[in-house]
Amino acid sequence: MHFDKQSFINDWHSRFGEERFCFTEETLSGFNLPSVESDFLKEMGLPRAIAPFLFFAGDRNDQNASLRIDYLHTILPTVSYHGKSIVIGSDGVGSFVVLDPTKEFAVILLENDVVYKPIYMNSSLWQMARCLLTYCDFIKTINRENGDDAWMDYYCNNEQLASINEALAAIDPTCVEKGFWKQELDLFRNNIN
Repeated sequence: MHFDKQSFINDWHSRFGEERFCFTEETLSGFNLPSVESDFLKEMGLPRAIAPFLFFAGDRNDQNASLRIDYLHTILPTVSYHGKSIVIGSDGVGSFVVLDPTKEFAVILLENDVVYKPIYMNSSLWQMARCLLTYCDFIKTINRENGDDAWMDYYCNNEQLASINEALAAIDPTCVEKGFWKQELDLFRNNIN
């Protein structure tokens, strides 16, 4: 699948505009992020909220942010997962979206079950962003074709499920084999008759 980076950037900006955080150089300077990740967070930013129920951290200067970008150990000192993982968001119910420096800054969901269990999300911020937009398009499609509550009811048909699976796999093949996106698609799989 061909990826036109400039078209993606334009789409990202047009969809989220003022509803995205763009982090400052000052905020990012203490995190030792590679330039690709740092540039993404400064130039692209992250949406404040996006399906499936994800909320992303704001700059320390963002008064509306309920969670700020920070090292995991500073906000969750008892969590044994890599202390140098950088929290960039949450699912709103106690799990955290982090960048894991031990995995080349892959995006990981630390699922708050009994312990914070690391769940693979995507291998990069760029892949996560592309998966998020693809998933948003999927939600619009199933709600339009299957009814307004299709997403909330995890209802889609086999063709729609195959389409989103194929689209996500084209972005990040691992994400549909294990982890966060597989779990999300499994919710739909479980409802197909």
